[in-house]
Amino acid sequence: MNRREVLRLLGWAATAAAATPVLHGLDAEEQARVTLAMQVPSRVDASVIEHSEAVLWRCMRQDDALGPQAALDTVLAQRNLARAMLAECQTTLRPRLLSLFSNLSRFAGWLSFDLRDFESGWYFYEQARSSAHEAENSELASFVLCNMSHLATWQGRPRVGIDNAVAAQGWAKRSCDLRLQAYASDVAARAFALDGQRSACLAELEAADRAVSAATARHERPSFVYFYGPGQFAYTQSLCLLQLDDDGQAAQAARSSLELLDGSFVRNVAFSTLALADAHVRARDVDRAAQVLGDAGELVARNRSARLTQRLRVGRSQLAQCGSVKAVRTLDDRLAAYGLA
Repeated sequence: MNRREVLRLLGWAATAAAATPVLHGLDAEEQARVTLAMQVPSRVDASVIEHSEAVLWRCMRQDDALGPQAALDTVLAQRNLARAMLAECQTTLRPRLLSLFSNLSRFAGWLSFDLRDFESGWYFYEQARSSAHEAENSELASFVLCNMSHLATWQGRPRVGIDNAVAAQGWAKRSCDLRLQAYASDVAARAFALDGQRSACLAELEAADRAVSAATARHERPSFVYFYGPGQFAYTQSLCLLQLDDDGQAAQAARSSLELLDGSFVRNVAFSTLALADAHVRARDVDRAAQVLGDAGELVARNRSARLTQRLRVGRSQLAQCGSVKAVRTLDDRLAAYGLA
């Protein structure tokens, strides 16, 4: 074996060792192909991009079940790989690779948001939005803007949330993806609710309901908003009704959400459970609220979303303000059993 071949093999091994998250889930042949693309970006082909797309999909499903910590390292490694490959990517593949980089950046932003690292969330979302537009990918641009609206509303900036939601709706209308259109109306409804614009909120909820019902009837399979369906819509409806002080209807919507949601989306089920608990607290039904908050704690123990943990603590604090020492003690014992004391 000559010296050049030895150096080549050593380089391959070093690159592979340093990039374990990038190669996660690939067989030996796929690992060699991706590593070669890392060393020589001009070797990028459709198969390499497809492998990264598949890893991203697996990471999203891991996050749905286990939370952001389970996926962040791999996503950041894949994002860095995609950015490196863009430097010498052939023209015909560039839009697809740009879309991949955008979606990886978007997902890195989502994971940062779910870890309550809002500054990083905005940084990644801005890169995702810019890359989606450069790729002329209207559906992805709309999805990124939906995520940006969600983050702004969560931070208590509803007017910024409305701006991003309206932009998302504009791009979504260029697509045939009814679920994406529904989701854009969904995030708009949340922002309008927080801003106290009841009529606008209810109008957006109606639009989201129509679109997601039509998408469900057609059995559409969206490329980006795979998680959005009637159950997730019902959760948003509950959230908005709580914001608008319609507690009875909010509880009914939360129960409907829990009946409809796919259990593999652990975080979504947990947030719907917390919405139901919130409605019970407002109704001063402390025993039922404690029971439902305990159910939420069981889910939080499975999906370690920082946002979920924070909302659970808020729910526990609100329950304590109701003055029932026994209910709070029962809840605390249960949370302690889940390692959430």
